[in-house]
Amino acid sequence: MYLLALLTLFGSAFAGPISTQVESRNLASTYVLPSDTIPTFYDVSLFLNPDNEESFRGSVSIRILPKVTTSEIVIHAMAMQIDSNIRVSSDRNPANNLYVSHTLATDDTHFLRIQLSEPMTILQPYTVEISYVGQFAENMFGIYLSKYQNNGQEERLITSQLQPTFARRAFPCYDEPGLKAVFRTTIYAPPSYPIVRSNMPLRSDLLKENVAGYTKHEFQDTLIMSTYLIAYLVSNFVHVENSANPIYRIPFRVYSRPGIQDTAEFAMIFGQENMAALEKYTEFDYEFPKMDKVAVPDFAAGAMENWGCTLEKYTEFDYEFPKMDKVAVPDFAAGAMENWGLVIYRLVLFILLESMCVKAKKKHQVALRECWQK
Repeated sequence: MYLLALLTLFGSAFAGPISTQVESRNLASTYVLPSDTIPTFYDVSLFLNPDNEESFRGSVSIRILPKVTTSEIVIHAMAMQIDSNIRVSSDRNPANNLYVSHTLATDDTHFLRIQLSEPMTILQPYTVEISYVGQFAENMFGIYLSKYQNNGQEERLITSQLQPTFARRAFPCYDEPGLKAVFRTTIYAPPSYPIVRSNMPLRSDLLKENVAGYTKHEFQDTLIMSTYLIAYLVSNFVHVENSANPIYRIPFRVYSRPGIQDTAEFAMIFGQENMAALEKYTEFDYEFPKMDKVAVPDFAAGAMENWGCTLEKYTEFDYEFPKMDKVAVPDFAAGAMENWGLVIYRLVLFILLESMCVKAKKKHQVALRECWQK
């Protein structure tokens, strides 16, 4: 009798109402993309001009694989105007455009549904080509415009925050962390904004056409990664780098507004030391070929661990040192050192753990947020 009562108590304590469980499943099916198709490769081109306060132009070519026979492709797109000249073609017949029509949801699912003239063949590669006009995000989630003062004059920059689900504001995509792919990025920016960065270094084998009035910045293809870890920067920033005295084994740069080079120098040294120490501790190497740390004036979070290009808010970065060699140790340890240590260690640790998740064969190998998104 006591055992029965105990089991009943445990059952009532841990079992949720059936109606709640059903509602949860229905909610998931409403917002999760269909598993009919998966992405393998993105080629994204963006025209980013900080002097245009409202919008930007872009195009994306997505390589996909159908997992079932279907005549519909469903991806994410948000706060953008989709051009009607969408193309969907197979490798077997690239001249034949299968596109018929599309609809973009006005609710918070952000589904872009593309209807085709015939069903796609299972596991045969297809290419989806979309041009669009996107809106700069006023709430700093997506691609957004930021401003700061330099010697009494207003300066502008463009940057991004795509976590958790705002890559869909940058380009149409499968904006779920488990739907990983390789990304190729090209950014066209005015010559007056020469500091343009993304996750990867610039490539030497240029592929895209030049456009009058813009400087073209073509970046190398990424490793397989999630959409929310993509990052962009178009600015007049300055930087310090580790080329003269490398503590860490790859190029390491810190980008910031002019006038805080002492802080940037400290961030570069401390960041390299953290990367080396955590790689040794975890016995896992960071696999991207460079690391940029960027301090931006307006940012929705304290910092974001984008692969190859971390973004941090000025309040987490901009501690004005009188001079690096004259910092009083007690004040430093009580204030900026603690803050910087927390921010940098957090970013480096997340970056390494995300890298581990891509290679992890089982989810229990690294049981943290990034891995459960695998």
